[in-house]
Amino acid sequence: MSKAKLLDGKKLAGKLELELKRQVMALGARGIKPTLAVILIGDDPASKIYVRAKNQACLRTGIDFLLYKFAADERQEVVEEVIQYLNHDREVTGILLQLPVPENFNREELIALIAREKDVDGLKKNSLYPMPTPRGILTLLRSAKIELKGKKVTILGRGFLVGEPLGKLLRRWGAKVAWCEADDPHAEVLAKTLEADILVSATGKKGIVTKKMVKKGAVVIDCGSFRNPKTGKIEGEVRTEVASKAGAITPVPGGVGPMTVVSLLENVVKAARKYKTRVPED
Repeated sequence: MSKAKLLDGKKLAGKLELELKRQVMALGARGIKPTLAVILIGDDPASKIYVRAKNQACLRTGIDFLLYKFAADERQEVVEEVIQYLNHDREVTGILLQLPVPENFNREELIALIAREKDVDGLKKNSLYPMPTPRGILTLLRSAKIELKGKKVTILGRGFLVGEPLGKLLRRWGAKVAWCEADDPHAEVLAKTLEADILVSATGKKGIVTKKMVKKGAVVIDCGSFRNPKTGKIEGEVRTEVASKAGAITPVPGGVGPMTVVSLLENVVKAARKYKTRVPED
């Protein structure tokens, strides 16, 4: 029987969605409609899961959702034209490029085209908004009253979407952050993970974190989401056995994912105020 405290991102996100719904209704009374446009290229299974979750959350909160789907072999110029169109569409208050994109697309060039005031995924260097996954993780940790100042944090994976920005964010809150990659020598990875008060796995590899890699009582954050082709269930980067050793752990599904989505929608609502209306927050 697991003794680890579940960091229930789904429950917390539900509470935050209720507040967002109230804000969306208040904006609607003024004739303002937050609208999220998502660009999906190709058929990445995880991306489909994420996009569906964003669509459902928009429905729950009253935010309009537009999906622009392209085949993996579409020409980049076509996607660029759509981004430019969305940049100039005043009904659209947020634009999201679902990542990853196929290898034949230049990710940086597409991101650069998104208008700064509509960059609700926080991908541009000068973005007005925080990146949803790091922000969502921080919100979840703070809600659970998990102390960050002086704590040792190890992040598996230093990607530009989660690992790198999350580490920088936690450092601003006083944490001592170390990074390592999944393909680093095992002994080096083990040395860093076993000293971590908070262990974050953001490698993009299913089941990479085992019980032997976790310090007893540590907080474990699982950023993975993979559909098991045999069972159809969603699984993460952290194996289920870890729950018997950790002090607190995020479930998959229902942990980081919902917090990422609600943090994104918070950005969409803020963008509606800043870009479309310039009205003060309630």
